[in-house]
Amino acid sequence: MRRSSRWLAFGLAALVSGCITSPVTLSPSTTPLVPGSYRVLGEARGEAFGVAILGIPISGFRQAGAARDDALASARADALINVAGDLTTLHLFIVTLTWTTVEGQAIKLEAK
Repeated sequence: MRRSSRWLAFGLAALVSGCITSPVTLSPSTTPLVPGSYRVLGEARGEAFGVAILGIPISGFRQAGAARDDALASARADALINVAGDLTTLHLFIVTLTWTTVEGQAIKLEAK
């Protein structure tokens, strides 16, 4: 009897849990640019994490912005070009965990 209860609980947990990854952003630049006004530093990547309980955010209110800022800081850049992002969401009963990733080419603005 106990074994069947455990399998039933495991089955129900599997039904209400799930994970999905989807693209969230695609942008030519994080700031307006004039051709020739910047130099490319290389690839940059940033991440941010958030938690929600019953759909109410507990942490990570500004995930896309935080991931972008993390990418800029990691490359010591002024902006990003060819920007893409992904959102991964893991639903566990009443708790939702989300990871946001932003990638692009880091650039440094040139003074004219």
